[in-house]
Amino acid sequence: NEIKSRKGADGEPPHPVQSVLLLTDGLANHGVTNPDALVKLVKGALAPSISLFTFGYGSGHHADLLRQLSDLGRGMYYFVQHVDGVSLAFADCLGGLLSVVAQNIVLTLETTAGSGVTLNPLPDTYKRVKTAPTAPSLSIASRLIFVKRYLRDSSMEHQRQQIDLGDLYGEEQRDVLLQVHLPKMTDRTEKDMDTDTATPIVRCTVTYSNILAAKAFCQTEGTLEIIRAGTLKSPQIPDKDVVEQKMRFLTTEAMAAAHQQAESGHLAAGQASLQTALDSITHKMEGIKKGGLDSASGETFLADLRECHANLASTRMYRAKGQQRLVGHRQCHMNQRSNNIEMSWSNDDDTRAACMRSVGGTRPSYQNKKKGSMMAKARRSSGYHE
Repeated sequence: NEIKSRKGADGEPPHPVQSVLLLTDGLANHGVTNPDALVKLVKGALAPSISLFTFGYGSGHHADLLRQLSDLGRGMYYFVQHVDGVSLAFADCLGGLLSVVAQNIVLTLETTAGSGVTLNPLPDTYKRVKTAPTAPSLSIASRLIFVKRYLRDSSMEHQRQQIDLGDLYGEEQRDVLLQVHLPKMTDRTEKDMDTDTATPIVRCTVTYSNILAAKAFCQTEGTLEIIRAGTLKSPQIPDKDVVEQKMRFLTTEAMAAAHQQAESGHLAAGQASLQTALDSITHKMEGIKKGGLDSASGETFLADLRECHANLASTRMYRAKGQQRLVGHRQCHMNQRSNNIEMSWSNDDDTRAACMRSVGGTRPSYQNKKKGSMMAKARRSSGYHE
């Protein structure tokens, strides 16, 4: 009843940012114990405006259930392997909650009637769209990233898709890969073939609640355009941002498959799924390097995939931390939000932007300044050393 209340303990209207933090070191063993029933119970009790963050301590908890509950509550799942990590996990979580800049973000993608442009349906799994409180920004590519809450309204002449994004912390971004089908270009003269044509393809509208300005409803609009070249130039260099998002998609899909296989006792099959993603991302990284660029994100995907691969070497390793790390890494990259506390963070902007050391490589932070500051305070107060 308390989390459903329209008033706070002091009788005043609740703060716009509300959350439940759940810490457990084991499995449900009293009352409702069935995982599906627990998910259903939480879904009915948790108001849409309240987020849920889950913290699993030690190796004896149900990591995937906690992940499901946090997804349902638009929060994150934290794996706390050691007691010293409890304060760091809460610090990272609270730092995020203290930096919420927008809530109830909904992105509407709309094609123009009669344009011939079509959007592939978004999969009903988990959405990610790159946006900000002030303007929408999307990456167009040939693969789809995840959709969480998806409201669809389409017809023969007019395609309209809505994506519920939830909230956004300061400094965060979201990315989505859309599959867009364009009509064949016709009736181009020889003169036209020497010029590039900017073709409007999708109209974007973002609505949200602006927490900083205390405005319940804000809206911004924009149009996505794609340059249709008269002649293709050689060599063709892939867009780095799009390639990185495709690598993120491959990473999360491989982790999902590996988790399902490992839970069925097929550790070798899980490792094979991860290895396939490793090989594919390695190949894409080579393409990025040929263009004279580097990708810290790509190195992170590789490092996390290698760690998950190593943790599937035996049943003992998988049960001790492999399952939890696999679930946590996948959600971290799906949501583009930090939940990994097993790293040494610096408050220095350059160091933080250059990412963290992780197992086998570096990690893009996904962590804003407020989270980093809260974690630094937690480390100092607890004397925590990694």
